[in-house]
Amino acid sequence: MSLAVKGGAQKFQLAFLLHSLNGGLKSFFNEIYEAMENAEKTAEAPAPPKAEQVQQSIVSLRELSTTLSNSYDRAKRIRLTNSSLLAGSLSRLYTYSEDLSELADWLEMLLDPNSYEGAFKRAADEKEQGQVFSLSQVD
Repeated sequence: MSLAVKGGAQKFQLAFLLHSLNGGLKSFFNEIYEAMENAEKTAEAPAPPKAEQVQQSIVSLRELSTTLSNSYDRAKRIRLTNSSLLAGSLSRLYTYSEDLSELADWLEMLLDPNSYEGAFKRAADEKEQGQVFSLSQVD
C-alpha cells in the first residue's frame, strides 16, 4: 500500500514539474514571438549578436530539444503517456522539443544569408513579372 501511495505522490510531483517546465517554455516562446512582432516598432535596434553567440545558442537549443525528446521517449516506454495526469504535459513537452529544434534550424539559416536570399530574389522577380496569385485562386 505504501508503494502505491509513494508512486502516486511521485506522479503528482512529476505532473507539477512538467507543468512548471512547460510554463517556462511557453513564456520563452511568447517572448520570442513578441520580440519578432515588435521588432520594427522598436526605436533603437539592439546590436546584433556575434556569430559565436548565435552558434552557442544553436548548440544549447539543440541539446535542450534532444533532452526533452529523449525524456518524452523514456516516459512513453514506461507508459507514463497513458496516465491522464501526465499525458497532456508530456505531449506539450514533446511539441516544445520540436519547436526548439525548429528555432535552432531558423537561427542556423540566418547565419548564412545565401541560404535564403535566392528565395526572396525569385519572389521579387515573380512579383515584377506579374506572376502573383491570390491565395483564394490556389487549390
